[in-house]
Amino acid sequence: MIICFGEVLMDCLPDKNVIGGAPFNVAINLKRLGNDVQFISQVGSDDFGREIYALAQQEKIEKSITINKHYKTGFVTVEFVDNEPNYTIHKNTAWHFIPQTIIEGDVDYFVFGSLATYFEPNKKVFERYHNELTNATFVCDLNLRAPFFSDDHILFCLEHCDVLKVNENEWSKLLSLQECLTDEDLFQVLFQDYKIDKVILTKGSDGAILIDEKESVKVPVSVIPQGKFQDAIGAGDGFLSSFLDTFIKTKNGKIALQKASTYASLICQNQGAVLSNELFEQHK
Repeated sequence: MIICFGEVLMDCLPDKNVIGGAPFNVAINLKRLGNDVQFISQVGSDDFGREIYALAQQEKIEKSITINKHYKTGFVTVEFVDNEPNYTIHKNTAWHFIPQTIIEGDVDYFVFGSLATYFEPNKKVFERYHNELTNATFVCDLNLRAPFFSDDHILFCLEHCDVLKVNENEWSKLLSLQECLTDEDLFQVLFQDYKIDKVILTKGSDGAILIDEKESVKVPVSVIPQGKFQDAIGAGDGFLSSFLDTFIKTKNGKIALQKASTYASLICQNQGAVLSNELFEQHK
């Protein structure tokens, strides 16, 4: 089983509202790809919360979403600059206070993001899961959204993951934080000092890299057909979902990266973070 832990919220775009949150997107994608998934989060008892819960029910991942009557459902204001989304995250909402829930069955992978675990109540719950699920592989999606990160919390995430997924901007932050002059130096720090098994580095138009202490695998970006681009919301979440799905099934890093690149390009041809049925059929 795969656990996804963290935020679910409403992305308020200029012309519409779209349900989002990186762990929620990952959970839906993994479930659609045929995995046993448990999503752990919290919403408020308001219209946004009811809409989110209804979608979670539809996707069969609602079991561990709690409803809080004291906090409103999380929401984010989204603006686009050069086709890239910029997010303003609003504070003191339900997903900042996710309670611990019962996990039934064996957990193989535990996916978490740096955003949700930045908040102290979530961090404490996450630490309890980390201490209890000693056989699980912990996967961190470093998701640095100002002002909700700090150097100390980034280090906390590195110390609590086995697989690390980062993009170019997050990689630059790690280089500076660890005072590394080269990518190779940083890889060695992550492997030797933090005991991280695998690093997935997405590099935009330059493709993606998977590195562990034994090998390095690189794949080019999947080209989006001219005129098909819609938005980049959820592309990184889809990439991680497809990578995990394929790697779990094949144990082949190169095939997993290739599949992930294709899946992310499909999401960029889709409005929002969850593929339409038509595009999902193309992936299959």
